[in-house]
Amino acid sequence: MRSATRVSLNIAVGLLGVATVGCFVVAGFLDSRKFTLSGVPTNHSAVNENGRTFYVPRGGPPLDQRPQVPITAEQYRLWEESEQSGSRWAERAALCCLAAVGIAVWLALAGPDRRNAEPAAAPDRDGSR
Repeated sequence: MRSATRVSLNIAVGLLGVATVGCFVVAGFLDSRKFTLSGVPTNHSAVNENGRTFYVPRGGPPLDQRPQVPITAEQYRLWEESEQSGSRWAERAALCCLAAVGIAVWLALAGPDRRNAEPAAAPDRDGSR
């Protein structure tokens, strides 16, 4: 692989790494924002069950056995929008990470730049080691 190509791919891996971190930060921000905008407390989840919107604590028994606190349709819409946006940014982060890892593996398998490498030492032909 040519040296210029290798340098370009190394830069691409670095930029994809930065993009991965940036996308995860945005996803995390949107995840925290969904709680703030919708008024749903942390460790709770908003639910839309047959047009009835409410939030419940995460985990535990089935939904009908957990305490249900009603929320407005607007609060649920804000929850859902932020949830979807956060998921899209997390997907972008995963794609950037996979691309960076894929390029890094490809570079590792391609081996060193052969044109700029030191020539291999010639074997001794006199029989001495």
